[in-house]
Amino acid sequence: MRDGNAALGYYCDHLDSIHLLILEVNMPKISGALLLRGIREVEPDVRAIVASGYSKEESLGALLEKDLTEFLQKSFQPL
Repeated sequence: MRDGNAALGYYCDHLDSIHLLILEVNMPKISGALLLRGIREVEPDVRAIVASGYSKEESLGALLEKDLTEFLQKSFQPL
């Protein structure tokens, strides 16, 4: 997606076929935190993994208040 707003629209159009989100904390136009908040207004039980180059403590703040438990620290390598 080109930015968080486009991702939110795409999610709303395809929510029945999306079972897991992988989000970047820093995104154009709206942050990953705001995107996840918007998506949770549509689907409160959505599963999400958030990735960031910053540490978990620096990146998540308000996301942790929403029971986000999965965090992927960058940089990472595929197996």
